[in-house]
Amino acid sequence: MLVVDPLRKPLGWAQADLIKGELTREHLNLSGTSASSSGTMRQLLDAALSSPSRRGVVVNEHGELIGTVTATDVVKAIEAEPHLETAR
Repeated sequence: MLVVDPLRKPLGWAQADLIKGELTREHLNLSGTSASSSGTMRQLLDAALSSPSRRGVVVNEHGELIGTVTATDVVKAIEAEPHLETAR
């Protein structure tokens, strides 16, 4: 599960079945799993592949959650529009 703060900024992924009691920062992992919506397709792919859930976290220019993306989503987008990777 992805945990966000009240301003919709991602705090990290938590594995719900491992949490006993209150959710703390020690339960969260966001390292390398987020990418900016204005970033490259490669950054989106890296975020998805680095995520424990296999879903990259996509944020806007303010760091607010827009959504998530899978590696399959990114590869399909590249295959559909090959110029995207070189244009960004």
